[in-house]
Amino acid sequence: VIYFRPSAYIFGEIADSDRFCHRLAQTLNCAVAAVEPPLAPECKFPGPFEQALKCVEYLYHYHKDWRLDRQHFALWGESSGGNLAAGLSQALCRMERIISQQVLFYPMLDYSKP
Repeated sequence: VIYFRPSAYIFGEIADSDRFCHRLAQTLNCAVAAVEPPLAPECKFPGPFEQALKCVEYLYHYHKDWRLDRQHFALWGESSGGNLAAGLSQALCRMERIISQQVLFYPMLDYSKP
């Protein structure tokens, strides 16, 4: 599982999700890689998406170093992390079949309404 935490792209840190990721790994009996999105205003769009894409591609290409099964990569995202996971799933399905599953919790998908 490649996990993208809720941050609204402006607050928090990866340590906020540490306990949840450990529990997720134990419950699912799998490896969990938590990705820290860069935050605004220092990092502007599409920075968070590009960094997340690089993280997924890195794990995919170096899966043997991390003892990961690249046939079963799943993206898991919450809120703004769900936005990243959904976008990555779309981008990666056009390249090659990297992602086998996605789990989105209350994803931010429609920015057209306040």
